[in-house]
This record gives sequence, C-alpha cells and structure tokens, in this order.
Amino acid sequence: MKTIVFVGCLVLAAAATVLANHVLAVLLAGYTPDPRWIVLAVVVVPPVYFLPAVLAASKTHAHGLELFLVNLLLGWTLVGWFACLVWAASAPGEVKPYTPLIRPVRRKAEPVPEVTVDTAAKAFEDLVAQRYKGQITEAEYLSGRKFILEHWPQAPMAAG
Repeated sequence: MKTIVFVGCLVLAAAATVLANHVLAVLLAGYTPDPRWIVLAVVVVPPVYFLPAVLAASKTHAHGLELFLVNLLLGWTLVGWFACLVWAASAPGEVKPYTPLIRPVRRKAEPVPEVTVDTAAKAFEDLVAQRYKGQITEAEYLSGRKFILEHWPQAPMAAG
C-alpha cells in the first residue's frame, strides 16, 4: 500500500510540475493562458507541493515544522520535494486520529442523591400528576416511570 501511495505521489508531482511549467512558460512568452490551466495550476499545484508537509503533519513526526520549512523553501527543486516526501514517509508511528481543535469540557460527575422509598414514591406521584394535568406526554411519562423503576431502592433480603 505504501508503494502505491508513493508512486501516486510521484505521478501527481510530475503532473503538477508539468502544469506549473506550462503556465509559467505561457506567461513568460507573453501569451494569455487558457483560464482552465490557471485554475488547474491553482487547485492542483499547492496541495501537491505541500503533500510532504501534510503527510508529516498527519503522522507522529518529530520534525514536522522543520520538514514544512524545508518543503516551503526547497520544494520547488524537485530534489528538495522528493527529499521531503521520503523524510515524511519514513516517520515512525501511525496516522493520528482526528482530534478537534476545541476539546469537550469534562465535567465532574455530580453525586447522585440516595434514593429512598419515600423519595421514589414522591417522584412517581409527581410524574402521575404531571401526566394527568397534561404537562408531559405519554412518552415522557413512560420514560420517567422507567427511570424511577430502574433506580427504585432494593429492599434488603431477609436472611433465611
């Protein structure tokens, strides 16, 4: 699989280089280039150019910043680009899973009050009253009843 990805990267790099050279040659010759070539050069060349840096960022690479800077400054020489690609591909470690930029807030679990028979009976009475007054739907009533029954205090077992 790594070989296929590497060969694919080589093909993309060659295509991006040819494309960029074509657009540059047309601009230097004084011709008005076909807009499709310019769009392709803008859409294809930057992702391919920074492919080694993206690969290094997606792995646990110890020298990701240095690799990005070398890629930025020397990637235009194909030797520098290939060196960065090999450097990024040779990084140990696995691809990191996606981590969001904003981490979810972990709240401390609030202590659950002890449920006694009296508090459970009172909660059930309140639930039934809300149902008959039309303050909750049948589904909410059934959900609440299920919750109360699941948390109903267990009677101590008689030894015997």
